[in-house]
Amino acid sequence: MKTVKNTKLPFIASFLVMLQTAPVLANDVISLGAFNAQPKDNAVEYSTNGAGSLQVPPTKHGNFNIPLILPQGAIITRVTMEAHDDSGGNFGGYIKASLLEQRFNSFRVIADFDTGISDAPGDIRIAVDNIDHPVDNAEYSYGFGIDINNVTGAQWGDEMFYKFIVEYEQTQLRVVKP
Repeated sequence: MKTVKNTKLPFIASFLVMLQTAPVLANDVISLGAFNAQPKDNAVEYSTNGAGSLQVPPTKHGNFNIPLILPQGAIITRVTMEAHDDSGGNFGGYIKASLLEQRFNSFRVIADFDTGISDAPGDIRIAVDNIDHPVDNAEYSYGFGIDINNVTGAQWGDEMFYKFIVEYEQTQLRVVKP
């Protein structure tokens, strides 16, 4: 029997010894749009109008949920809501939303949004910065609650939800050179 010596193995072993990993904080983002929303009540009349905006008909009101799934240990740093509010703030129409952390039958608000406080009608982007909230999937679930109120006399499209943008950090192991 002939024995063959593998000359590549020492090189590979020495190369692997040179590779080291180090924890680094990596930024990431997830976008959750109108197509992700589910009504809290099946009787709610609503539309996503094919363009990705969530809206309720004139004189109607609707509540919706969007689940949020992030990696264990991620740190939520910033959340932005994009919406359209043509009520101008003085006529009672609004879109209110919250990022919630839930456990059993209780919840905690992580971030709040309200287009009804804006006087200027049109597209609006509301951001909540410096959240620094850790994700603990073993203990909690996460999601958004959305409340759309389209006032009496308003038209389809006067109050529209577009999306949430969730920015977060997570620790990852990266290969570093010695």
